[in-house]
Amino acid sequence: MMGRVPMEQINEQIEAGFSSRLYLIDNKRTRPIGHFGELLFISMKSPKEERELIPLFYKEKKILSHMKVWMKVSFLQGFYLDELPELQKANKFYEQAVSLATGCSEYFMMVQDV
Repeated sequence: MMGRVPMEQINEQIEAGFSSRLYLIDNKRTRPIGHFGELLFISMKSPKEERELIPLFYKEKKILSHMKVWMKVSFLQGFYLDELPELQKANKFYEQAVSLATGCSEYFMMVQDV
């Protein structure tokens, strides 16, 4: 779980106008896929003012109480990992991400565009 201080730092960089992206990787498919989106806000508390943004299946599957981190994104765009070979070259943590993704159904990583 992510701590309070990193969350505050991420929110501060977002408020300062720095682009912050969220990457989700699902490596448990025959053709691994990923999604990315622009991160708008991150919190340990559910969004009380924007409850309509929470997917209905969270309540239906009774997983709301298990959610420890809430992230608001502007969009999610999908891609196949093998379509971005430059990701392997550009991201020095790529192998660790793939390794973690193999052991988890989801893995996320935040990066800041400079």
